[in-house]
Amino acid sequence: MKTPAPDTLSAATVTSLTITEKTLSIVFPHLNSDGVGGKEGGIWSPLAVRLLDRKIVMHGSVLSRWGSVAGKVTSIHTQADMIRPMLTLLGSLEDVTCVFDKALVTPEGTCDTRMQNFSLPF
Repeated sequence: MKTPAPDTLSAATVTSLTITEKTLSIVFPHLNSDGVGGKEGGIWSPLAVRLLDRKIVMHGSVLSRWGSVAGKVTSIHTQADMIRPMLTLLGSLEDVTCVFDKALVTPEGTCDTRMQNFSLPF
């Protein structure tokens, strides 16, 4: 952990997750032939099948700021490199680009605002 400023804390992170069918349907719905993650049937694309039940490990960082006036954390920013593990699984940047095109998460691990409507099973 580092403190780049008196009110700031940054730390390296390692996040691992398994890409389940639920992950595919919520985060990568465009990889199903119905376009909405299998809600209307459809079949998963070959790219989705290659991702299903695979574990990825992402390296990233978290930056939090303390508000001395408020007496609490006022902001938290996270970043995670999803490109490297996806490239390892898929083997080409072209395939990685297809997976992230229309995905509800960016290659930096930021969730799209459209994900606000989903309840994640944590």
